[in-house]
Amino acid sequence: MDEKTLKKLQSVETEMLKVVADFCKKHNIKYSLYAGTLLGAVRHGGFIPWDDDIDICMERSEYNRFLKLWRENGVEGYYLQGTDNPNYQYINFSKIRKNGTRFGTEQDVKLLENLGIFLDIFPFDKVPKDKKLRKKFMRNVKLWMVYTRGYPYTKGSKILELASRILLLKSRKKQLEIRNKLENKILSYQKMEKDYDLMCFACPNDLKFIYPANILDELIDVDFNGHTVKMHKDYDTALKIKFGDYMQLPPEEERVCKHEPAVLDFGE
Repeated sequence: MDEKTLKKLQSVETEMLKVVADFCKKHNIKYSLYAGTLLGAVRHGGFIPWDDDIDICMERSEYNRFLKLWRENGVEGYYLQGTDNPNYQYINFSKIRKNGTRFGTEQDVKLLENLGIFLDIFPFDKVPKDKKLRKKFMRNVKLWMVYTRGYPYTKGSKILELASRILLLKSRKKQLEIRNKLENKILSYQKMEKDYDLMCFACPNDLKFIYPANILDELIDVDFNGHTVKMHKDYDTALKIKFGDYMQLPPEEERVCKHEPAVLDFGE
């Protein structure tokens, strides 16, 4: 993606962030900038110059409330691609997309009909601190990811990759039946009131990052490309967990967009 196109995409996504932030403010929904978007706000005052998407996060209870309220009274010109829709089967987080636009990878084009420019919304879920409980819990999470995403683990041990390939020999209908049972088990832990941490279950790599239970309790304002939005008050802890020495720029060869769009249409 050339620099001019990337800047145009970032401008559209910044406006989308403002729309979602205003919606959350109106309905008193607690959210924070997340991942590269949080890093961009702290280190660059907006987008990381080579980033091409927007990420926010919420605790599961706030996430569920967001989905419900958006379904009831969403913002005109945008639509929710949400995990509350049983036909939305291939990821376990949600997206707000802009009507009349298209932005997707080759994988997206194969799986999804609606491919508007998007903003990602990631739920943070409770994970038990108890070692025995956590081991069983995380085994279920990994299976849930395989059956949700529909493709094997390729980053990790060969045994894990082979095991996940065998699991995916089942029909998609059977995979989804197992996936839904696993999801119910995992989300039942959201009733815990103590002795838990938080984690995002977006992709296998996220399972390395464990956040303190109070990471989303206190939020502060931050400027993002000229708009006031919310982030963790303890953003330093959040960023160190995800990125380590987050103020250190990566090597130049790694300063690239993470999405390779097969299609990008601003709808003009």
